[in-house]
Amino acid sequence: MMDKKKIEKLSVSVIAEITEALDKTNDAVLKLTLANIAAKIAIICVEVNKSPWVSVKDELPPCDVDVLVSNDNEPNKIWFSHRIENPSAKTDENGFLNCFPITHWRKIDKLGENWLTITDKNRYEQEIYQGYNRTSRCDRRLR
Repeated sequence: MMDKKKIEKLSVSVIAEITEALDKTNDAVLKLTLANIAAKIAIICVEVNKSPWVSVKDELPPCDVDVLVSNDNEPNKIWFSHRIENPSAKTDENGFLNCFPITHWRKIDKLGENWLTITDKNRYEQEIYQGYNRTSRCDRRLR
């Protein structure tokens, strides 16, 4: 797993060393090269610290891929959803299967082989709804 604090600390350290090197040289090409490297390191640091949440204004997930969603009206609540291309289904303006407008989404990271997938979760919910007993898969859980 990526240690964002460690990356930030290392980036700041490298930029400080580049700044010292810039002060010690009179070579214009070297100064420009070092400044360019420092700028790229700063961009990497910004990218690493970006939120995994994506605004629907910036990008939409592919259709039929389960994602976590939220909206600006209830930013502390998160739901599972996906986009569909069925014109008769009740969706928001971006095709998310919900009855309220989705403003942000993020992909669902796989937690490991022992965790239920969203498909398993949906199947489980359908089985419960239909009255089936799910004892054979009780040891696997989605939290």
